[in-house]
Amino acid sequence: MRITIKEPGIFDVFKLPRIFYKAVDEDYAFYDKKVQKKILDRNSLWRLLVAKLRQNRIILTSSKQTNDIVGVLLGVVSLDGVGIVNWLYVLPEYRKEGIARKMLSKVEKIFLQRGCHKLVVTSEIASDFYRKIGYKKEGLLKNHWWGKDFYIFSKVLK
Repeated sequence: MRITIKEPGIFDVFKLPRIFYKAVDEDYAFYDKKVQKKILDRNSLWRLLVAKLRQNRIILTSSKQTNDIVGVLLGVVSLDGVGIVNWLYVLPEYRKEGIARKMLSKVEKIFLQRGCHKLVVTSEIASDFYRKIGYKKEGLLKNHWWGKDFYIFSKVLK
């Protein structure tokens, strides 16, 4: 099956909230309902539309041939030339196909084009994945967002 990774058009953004609801329901079920609501509020359709219009924000989607979105990546270019990936999610039935790796590879190129020298990502659930694809563990944020420990991973961009 062919997967396309691209910056979505404005109308594609309307499809994204479904992905966030699925993510919260499946991968973030360990959070209580209050935290789940905060996650969904931070990734509401309105906030996604605003992010799409801002120059320092990056949204990437991965889609099947049928144009169904199966993955999403949200990032931001910081003022100090560091690219930050705030969110990376692939639907469970499409994992282990290299989609997340391809999305990160594409965003690395975008960050380089926008003058970034480094990419940083934090994660409470996918630390083995980031290590396997060449990201270095920089630290641990104890009791970070919503009371969970988050690992900080980074990669110098070339």
